[in-house]
Amino acid sequence: CLGAVVHLAQSGDLEAARQAVGALANLAEDIETHKYIAEHGGGRSLIALMNHNYLDIHREASRAISNLLTSFHHQAEIIQDGLPGLIHLALSPDPECQYNAALSFRKLSPNLDSHPGLINGGGLKSLFFLLKVKDIKVRR
Repeated sequence: CLGAVVHLAQSGDLEAARQAVGALANLAEDIETHKYIAEHGGGRSLIALMNHNYLDIHREASRAISNLLTSFHHQAEIIQDGLPGLIHLALSPDPECQYNAALSFRKLSPNLDSHPGLINGGGLKSLFFLLKVKDIKVRR
């Protein structure tokens, strides 16, 4: 069933894809699901979806990524391939994308493996941008 949701998240039907990515984000709120999401390629799919052209997909994919980052052992995949997407979404004018990116950075900050990618990949610019955002939830 989870494989079908991951596959549907990559659908050309924007509403179906948004709903599927939202379902993955909701499932990822429970740390017990992270293993199953990873086994079905959900992490890689969500990383790719952060580069989608549709704002609602950005919102849901970044929310799912921030939920998956709660699991330290799933951070390596996101550090390896997902940092450019998070850095980009942090600079988004959309408050939800900003919030999800800031939350992801908070979860990654204790992981020293994320530091070179953040520093060398433009993450400092994103972090300084987020510090200036008016929404207090983003700055916390």
